Amino acid sequence: MTKPPTSPDLLQRILEVSRRLAELRSLALVLDTVADEAIKLTGAERVYIVLKAADGSLNFEVKRDKAGRDLSDDQVEVSRSVLQKMFQTRQPLITTDAVNDPDFNQAKSVVALQLRSIMGVPLIAQGDLIGAIYVEHRQLRNHFNPNDLLPLELFANHAAAVAVSNAILNAELEQRVAARTRELNQRTHELEEAKRRLAQSWSESVEANRIRTVWISNFAHDMRAPLGIVATALSALEFGTLGPLSTDQLEWVNKSLNATRHVNLLITNLFELFKLESGKLKLHREVVDLHNLLAEAYDIASVLPWAKEVHFDLEIIETLPPVYVDPVRIRQVIVNLISNAQKFTEQGSVILYARRLDEQNQVLIGVFDTGEGIPADRIATIFDRFRYFDPDINHQRLDSGLGLIICRDLVLMHGGQIWVESQEGEGANFMFTLPLTQPD
Repeated sequence: MTKPPTSPDLLQRILEVSRRLAELRSLALVLDTVADEAIKLTGAERVYIVLKAADGSLNFEVKRDKAGRDLSDDQVEVSRSVLQKMFQTRQPLITTDAVNDPDFNQAKSVVALQLRSIMGVPLIAQGDLIGAIYVEHRQLRNHFNPNDLLPLELFANHAAAVAVSNAILNAELEQRVAARTRELNQRTHELEEAKRRLAQSWSESVEANRIRTVWISNFAHDMRAPLGIVATALSALEFGTLGPLSTDQLEWVNKSLNATRHVNLLITNLFELFKLESGKLKLHREVVDLHNLLAEAYDIASVLPWAKEVHFDLEIIETLPPVYVDPVRIRQVIVNLISNAQKFTEQGSVILYARRLDEQNQVLIGVFDTGEGIPADRIATIFDRFRYFDPDINHQRLDSGLGLIICRDLVLMHGGQIWVESQEGEGANFMFTLPLTQPD
């Protein structure tokens, strides 16, 4: 078996593969490259690249042996029990003798196939589990050991997951563009000549949407891949993988990492906005204890880089009813509003609060700050799409405006309303409501 390279060699190898993957747009080519590299890193007998479909089913996109031969469907005999455990835990997995492993020796597929050495790592991009890399040496015990798992895990986390996610998104956007183009051509063909001018105007509008969709795809692909390479290299420097750093060097590495994370946040917000506009973002509602939800959001926001003269607090003076919401998305709204307040408040306080509105059968959640406030001419359009513009260069460097747009759409999807009350120089009070009615 080919042993994993040393840490510097491993990092260099992953960076090289990341660059190759960043040049690929085809999902098939990306998956083939990931499979080939997984074989090289682990010395496995077989490799499988499994992607999770929208309905939760698992699709074997690549199935190959160490000689590079694709396996037929009849030859794809893997343990679903092992795969399901990895998808459920979202954690890497290794077993040196599956048929005698107490975690798997009761699985029918493991016993029937007499499986031995197995490793697997999940592919997680932007917090979403999109698939997994599964390698095995079917008949040989102890072919893998815990040291063999590290190269595969680093490869999955810093190269494969980002590349596969970008390729999937690119394929979906290309299909969307193709569908829109076909629809446009069909509609234009059916229009009467008397409506030609109207059709022309409509055609230009659709074309503008198509160009924007393609631009988002290219922007995401071209930005995320090199950004991942930069983050990987900086993380290696921060943890001393490439040798010790002086205090000044470590300070600049940390500043660079923070800048990289900020750019990644902007890209994430752009993706969120795209999913909202295209209707691909779905809510997963459940009955939620509002006290716990606010406390979780408060804990998350507590670690923001607050100014020394700013006091951040949570104020709840009454018992709050449970709400029927998507807790992840409402927590995202709250944290976005707190983050916005933190950026524009240099002294005083920022307060997260909530109260019941019994007459309206609603609950009100708000974030109050004593920051610089909002000019009167911006309040009416602050939540509008692509209307954020501030000629003050100091304001431009702090915020892209996408966060408030995302907050607005998420609140509206829950049936609530969001608004702000503010006077320039006297702070701001961002508020939103959520209905208490729970649908059948």
